[in-house]
Amino acid sequence: MKDVVAKYWDSRSRTYDRSPGHACTCEKEKEAWKRELLSVFGDESKEILDVGTGTGEIALLLAEAGHRVTGVDISRGMLAVAREKAEERGLEISFRVADAESLPFGSSSFDGVVSRHLLWTLPEPEKALKEWVRVTKQGGKVAVIDGKHFPDGAGGWIKQLVGRLGVLIFERRNPWNFYKNELMDKLPLVNGVDGRKIAELMSSSGIKDVYVRNLGYIREMQKRHMPWYRRISLTYQTFLACGTVEKGGEF
Repeated sequence: MKDVVAKYWDSRSRTYDRSPGHACTCEKEKEAWKRELLSVFGDESKEILDVGTGTGEIALLLAEAGHRVTGVDISRGMLAVAREKAEERGLEISFRVADAESLPFGSSSFDGVVSRHLLWTLPEPEKALKEWVRVTKQGGKVAVIDGKHFPDGAGGWIKQLVGRLGVLIFERRNPWNFYKNELMDKLPLVNGVDGRKIAELMSSSGIKDVYVRNLGYIREMQKRHMPWYRRISLTYQTFLACGTVEKGGEF
């Protein structure tokens, strides 16, 4: 199953940053993401693990802010793009292939863990969160950024259809080329997660003092730089949930 997931994201690696919410669209958005990340991890240099780093956008922002970053992903294609971006910006980031649910690091290896747009595509999200707790030092932070990607109600589905048709016509990419149904059935969060659900998962994984921020203001920045069909279809919200690991290396 994970081989199938890796191959899909390998195939998307060269176009991934063109989709909404992936690469920063402007300097204001970049600075907004940095402020959010630094509000979690602070501006003193720390060892941060970016799980499901994809093309490395979050890892790059953290490295630019002075943190020492390791980025892991199951897709070699995504990591190749991430390495190219880091080299272009003159940033030293360690990128390596790894499974988010079974990390190749010792307990209490990092000062903090961050993940963006990953929970929804994991077969065992609870197992993944416990792993992120395990590799985080006592007092370290775990931050999860995700959203509910599929709309509710007929109106939302119509808007998404318009958006997908726009991608097909104007971007010459098949937006229905996605996971097969048999794979989607094995992913409990495949429709996305709201802030409340993210907080519940984090709390049940041993993360304390969890709080949630709605990043709608960043979504509005992104919309200003999208074609009309993307703006119409992008109706979901993105959330940042953060909490503290009280017992490093343990659940």
